[in-house]
Amino acid sequence: MATPRPRPDYAKLSIRIATPAQKVQSHKNQYPEWGQPRGFDVPQFLHRETILNGDDRPWVRDGGFTTWVLVPRDDPESLDLLASCETYKRDSLYLPPGETTPRPTTAYGIASVFCIPEHRGNRYPTFLLQLLHYVMAEEGTLPPFPAAWGAPPDIKGYKDARFSVLYSGVGRVFYSKVRKGDGEASEPGWVADEHAHRIWQIEDAPAPQVDGLEFLGAEEVEKLASGVDEYMKAELVNTGDKSKTRLAILPTRNMFGIHPLRYELAPGHRKTATFGVRLPAPAPGTPQPFFTYTYEISSARPERLVLLYVQHPVPFSAVLAAAKHEGVGSIEMWGGFAGWDAEAGGATLDRDDSVCALAQYGFGGDDKVEWEWVEKYAWC
Repeated sequence: MATPRPRPDYAKLSIRIATPAQKVQSHKNQYPEWGQPRGFDVPQFLHRETILNGDDRPWVRDGGFTTWVLVPRDDPESLDLLASCETYKRDSLYLPPGETTPRPTTAYGIASVFCIPEHRGNRYPTFLLQLLHYVMAEEGTLPPFPAAWGAPPDIKGYKDARFSVLYSGVGRVFYSKVRKGDGEASEPGWVADEHAHRIWQIEDAPAPQVDGLEFLGAEEVEKLASGVDEYMKAELVNTGDKSKTRLAILPTRNMFGIHPLRYELAPGHRKTATFGVRLPAPAPGTPQPFFTYTYEISSARPERLVLLYVQHPVPFSAVLAAAKHEGVGSIEMWGGFAGWDAEAGGATLDRDDSVCALAQYGFGGDDKVEWEWVEKYAWC
């Protein structure tokens, strides 16, 4: 029987904003698992990160994007990263029960949680994210910081969030165990949302005839974000379970622009790809419905269309028409999109892979909140 590995002394570890060298090292660490399988070589992968999250990007400015590392307290610039992750700061809303005007807040989308194989088994990613709760959450919304963890993080420009979200690739349970605090006073971390991850295989599906579809390029899709921002502010009061505090992440900071850029930096991308479709208005004087999307490229299967945001009424036939237009083999979707299961049929409902999960701060429990507009763009 193998001897159990001794638990690290977490009081000797610290969460830090990555130095430029640590940020590059985090990407080098990720490359074998996330870059190489997608066709990147190392210089391409590092260049992609430089372009995608350069200082001039609207989602990066003013602390919008941060790389975090877990390192020894006595060696804060170490390149031997125990764990790393990234956060995107997001303008957001919450609406308590009985109120009609959404309140502004901050949320964070968490991405790229990583630990090299040599450091696995020590709970380093778990501890990094436990500390991250205390970096992000508003003061007074968390259990007391555990004394066994040493001095709490004191990083300026944060402590402004009422919730955070991530997409789990390791099932529904792991991130709920990344608890806020420790021991009996602790609370669950990121709890899986009930929305399923849906995939439609469409290689042999006939192309439907849908009149009036207007295909949109990256720049046209970006222009839609301001209208969605105002739509969410107006519609949150009419959306979801009114007995709960309803949460929404806004597409400000040009978040409709990041996914086209991400795709265009990938090896094998199609230069003619579109990123959205606008439909005719359902009645004179009403807004035009639309949906946006990006693509997942994989050497193991045909390219996949990934839905990002849908502003109804959008029939599934329009989505299928877009997929056939782009020549992809499948459609991927998060969120509810009521009615599509009955209309489309044949979806694979996956509740254990790419699970969307939410951590709430100070709303009285995970059963007291509801995340609206759960779409893929929200994670970044």
